[in-house]
Amino acid sequence: MESYVRAEYGNLWETHQMRPHAFGHTWSPGYELPAGMLHGHAVATCMGYGTYLARRRDWISQDDFERILKLISDLELALWHPIMDNHALVQSANKKAHQKRGGNLCAPVPKGMVGFCGYINDLTNDDIPTTMNEYKAIVQKMVRGGLGVEVHCADVGLGDPAAVAGDALAQIGQAPAPQVQDKKEDMPSSYDEWIKAEQARRNTKWEKNVSFTLKEDTPKPDKFDKFTLFEEGAESYAMAHTSLASANI
Repeated sequence: MESYVRAEYGNLWETHQMRPHAFGHTWSPGYELPAGMLHGHAVATCMGYGTYLARRRDWISQDDFERILKLISDLELALWHPIMDNHALVQSANKKAHQKRGGNLCAPVPKGMVGFCGYINDLTNDDIPTTMNEYKAIVQKMVRGGLGVEVHCADVGLGDPAAVAGDALAQIGQAPAPQVQDKKEDMPSSYDEWIKAEQARRNTKWEKNVSFTLKEDTPKPDKFDKFTLFEEGAESYAMAHTSLASANI
């Protein structure tokens, strides 16, 4: 977390997209909700795919490539989910990432050595089917076929977001929009419509969430001289009471 804050503090408005901690958050937004995946598992699959793209470009060694994938797998996180076979979803996410990030993909991936990154800017939608199939062939040779443990929200007793986000598939013409009996006319026909409706509902009392007093401009963020996020000793306490995900790590 400390490294996250250090990396982002001078860029709180996301005025640039060179954000190393966005690793794993480029393509997974396209399939996380429709698959009903837990966020951490979805991010892990995206990290694995991004690591493969880095290896494909010879940005990292084969040893580091295998090391990263093994670590993700040993933590029982997912390297693969069957929804990644839906290349149209990944392509849609690729397009949206380009749009959100100002026309450049800016996908952070390992480069040089573990702990350092570079940015992929030129992955086209035409590249995705081939590279995804190549990645799938590699991870399916690993333990559990690259699948994670308790991957879905429903697996851990949470509500299934796929019940609502299934219309992300409808948006690209691959599935009918979800319907509720006797209320079909109220259902959104796309994921964007659902988000818009939710935002409108949550902001019905928007006056209570804003200030009507104009503040002075700030030329730059306030100085940040903190070295830890928590009170002294809290991080050590947390680490001392953290158990490993698997006995074989």
